[in-house]
Amino acid sequence: MLLSEQYNMLWSTSWITLYPTLMALHRKQYDMALGTGMVFLTSLNYWKDPTNQMNRLIDVTTVRCVLLYQLYNSIVKKKRLFWVFASTGVTSYLVGCHFYRQDKLWLYTYCHFGLHILGNCGNFTLLE
Repeated sequence: MLLSEQYNMLWSTSWITLYPTLMALHRKQYDMALGTGMVFLTSLNYWKDPTNQMNRLIDVTTVRCVLLYQLYNSIVKKKRLFWVFASTGVTSYLVGCHFYRQDKLWLYTYCHFGLHILGNCGNFTLLE
């Protein structure tokens, strides 16, 4: 179980997703705004109380569905740079899962933090 400092850090970095959501709205890319907006809301909802497994399931499912749509969108728009950020973000997440299983929770937190940063860098590449 994460310490409150750890999940508060992840709750705080979940706010980053608000920026590509607003940028997508500004650029009238409503599909992208809907996806990142849903991730924003489900992530905030989960990280405010990470003991709620239903909120975790909703968050993880939303993130995976939006990622699949974004991967498709990156192919259609020929945005190869998205794949760089997506693959490094997913790798950071998977490395973090390894640390979580070893009970190295700060390393897990930093890796998940990296996922939030890299994933949102990828979001911005789709809005160019």
